[in-house]
Amino acid sequence: MSGTPVRTVAPEVRLLLAITGLLLPRSLRRDWMREWMAEFLQGFGAERKRALARAAGAIADSWTLLQIHGWRQRLAELARSRATPAVFSALALATAAWSTHGFQSARSFLSRPASDRVVLLMQPIPFMGKSARLPLAQIALWRRESSAIEALGVWNVERESSQGRPIRVLKASPAARRLLAESPIRPQYDVVQMEEDYAPRFAGVIVKLRPGATSSQIEAEFSATAKLQKNWRVPGVAPLVAVAEAPLLPVGIVLAALLLATLVSIRTASAPAFLCAMAGPCLCLATITAVWLEAVARTPVTETGQVPLFWYALLYFFPIATAALAMWLFRRSAAHRCRTCFQPLLSAVLVGMEGRCLFEPGGSEHLCAEGHGALVVGHAAQNESDKEWISWSHTWA
Repeated sequence: MSGTPVRTVAPEVRLLLAITGLLLPRSLRRDWMREWMAEFLQGFGAERKRALARAAGAIADSWTLLQIHGWRQRLAELARSRATPAVFSALALATAAWSTHGFQSARSFLSRPASDRVVLLMQPIPFMGKSARLPLAQIALWRRESSAIEALGVWNVERESSQGRPIRVLKASPAARRLLAESPIRPQYDVVQMEEDYAPRFAGVIVKLRPGATSSQIEAEFSATAKLQKNWRVPGVAPLVAVAEAPLLPVGIVLAALLLATLVSIRTASAPAFLCAMAGPCLCLATITAVWLEAVARTPVTETGQVPLFWYALLYFFPIATAALAMWLFRRSAAHRCRTCFQPLLSAVLVGMEGRCLFEPGGSEHLCAEGHGALVVGHAAQNESDKEWISWSHTWA
């Protein structure tokens, strides 16, 4: 028995039409998809190349249709979609990963083996809580007597002018350049000036200690030299690893606490709603954390073992403030979404007796468009928070 051959549409054509159809609102998408599928089934089903070239015209067709009929409606649908927070968070994460080459600096910083043998020395300033560069004469005297040094270098970052523009010039000895290249945190400069015999009067000092040497040993050795001159003091010792990793623990704890508090506060009644509710905050906090770690990996250090004030705000205030604002927005958005389908609730409807709204207000109800329930706000709620979710049976949906 011979029958009429069944025409089919190539999978790549179906995929292209499905992706293009996402530009259109639901009220236009179904008819638009039916017309295009009918056209391919009638005349373009057998030739894949010709069908694919024809399907490319669906992009321009859908965009024109969207501009004429429903681009405002489509924006409203996107804003109401339960997947919108997760999609925007994923796009932000992808954009940040693309702009930083896959968070290359953060990955190198986290994978670098931690070693506290590379330290910076600085001279404390009494009664001011600050520090200054060390005199090179004291360093030279300590170097002759010390048994804790494996390598030592001196360096400075000086501001100069080049073609009328201020630039930061790194002047360092060869040992300092080598040790700074190995350290997890580096100074901020524009130009490197090579000087084999760099010996300023005051400089930042970077030291690589011998295995087994400690900071207390350095302080004990310096205590003898500090008595020789009036302005010589026992320097402070700052391991570069400790300077670089200082913000990780406090900021990491705050970010984890914000995420945990947000996830605990969001109430859902179904697995799809739970996944949609969790995806947005988790992806958003992952983006903030990745960008913050990228900033930690690029943090500069000064000759006195300090971090510039701007970077303090970037490393501590920025991630906490951004995460707190984002988690507050997610909680606020989740509170006005259905706990079953996680779609945004409709506008409020006043409840209570009509003539007693002034002295005995009943409150308002935010209804789910799918009929899953309502959020009761005000005196009509039966709990102390003045908000109560009431689920309806499936016969109402």
